[in-house]
Amino acid sequence: MSESKEQGFEIVDKRRLGETEPPQPDISRNAESAATPETSHSSVSTEANAATPDPSETDPELLGPPNVESLLAYMLNLLATSAWQWMGVIMNPETSEATVDIGQARLAIDTFEAVAEKLSPSLDERTRREIQNALADLRVNFVERSTKAPSGGAS
Repeated sequence: MSESKEQGFEIVDKRRLGETEPPQPDISRNAESAATPETSHSSVSTEANAATPDPSETDPELLGPPNVESLLAYMLNLLATSAWQWMGVIMNPETSEATVDIGQARLAIDTFEAVAEKLSPSLDERTRREIQNALADLRVNFVERSTKAPSGGAS
């Protein structure tokens, strides 16, 4: 906040203005927009928004809770990302470090495989192939990493 004071900005809490005090000018707008009178831009954008239907009104999948297949596909993404993080291939966003725990990586990959197996019957051939390729990539990298790093946690 002190940085904004140094630049000459002033924060005005309009909720505390008395009824007799004149409103403060809006300093968030630049000089061009302040000099130009308000036009009907807001009504144009409102009309454009009104012409575009709300997706939840037209897409039945957006109504109600997601189906189980969607949740399992999301879970596969989480498990794959977790496996890559535990293998030390990608950085953990919480710690900003690459952490290696082969036991955790194995658990994530094994769970990925089990979920993929359950999800497989409801998938089209292309998606099934993509999941199998992702599982193969995880396994190959796991074998490479597990020979290099000491095992952490339960295997």
